[in-house]
Amino acid sequence: MLVLLCCALNLNAQSTSAYKLGQSVENFSMFDMNSVKYATRNVKSKKIIVLAFISNECKYSETVNASLNLIHEKFKNDVEIWAVNSFNPNIKPAESEDKMREYIAVNNFKLPYLVDLGRSVANDFSVKQVPSAVILMRENDQFKYVYNGAIVEVMNGKQFNILEQNISNILDGKKVISSKSKNKVCQIE
Repeated sequence: MLVLLCCALNLNAQSTSAYKLGQSVENFSMFDMNSVKYATRNVKSKKIIVLAFISNECKYSETVNASLNLIHEKFKNDVEIWAVNSFNPNIKPAESEDKMREYIAVNNFKLPYLVDLGRSVANDFSVKQVPSAVILMRENDQFKYVYNGAIVEVMNGKQFNILEQNISNILDGKKVISSKSKNKVCQIE
C-alpha cells in the first residue's frame, strides 16, 4: 500500500510543470505551524502576494529578516507577504514546526511563516534555494507570476533591496527588475 501511495505521489509530481514568468497562477494554499490556512483566493484586497522562501538554519536567511519586516510594514495595505519554509524536517530536523515557532520569536518576525509540505509551492515556482522571493501580481481576478529571485542583492559591494524596489515598481506601474547577482544561499533539501 505504501509503495502504491509513493508511486501515485511521484506520478502526480511529474505531471505538474512549474509556472513560467508571466503566467497566471492557480489558487493554492498553505498552513502555518498552528494549522491556520493561507490561500491565494482569500487575498482579495491586496495587489501583490510575496512568497519569501527562508529557512530556520540557513544563516543567509537571517540576513533578510529585517528587510522582510520593513517591507511588510511599509506596504501592508497593498502587499501580502508570506514567509515559506520548504525544507523537509525529516532530513533537516532544525526545520521542524517547533523550530519555526522558535525562529519567529527569536527574530521578532512579523510575517506568517508557512509550511510548504512536499515542496509543492517551491516546485511550482522553481525555487531551489533560500533566501529568495516570488512575486505574484493581481491581474483582474487572478494573480500573475512576475518575479523570482533575490530579496536583497549585493551589487558592487553595496546592498540593494531588489524585492522592495520591485514592489514599488509594480505599485507605480513600472517594470519589474530581474535578479542578477549571485548571492550566498542555501539549497532547499
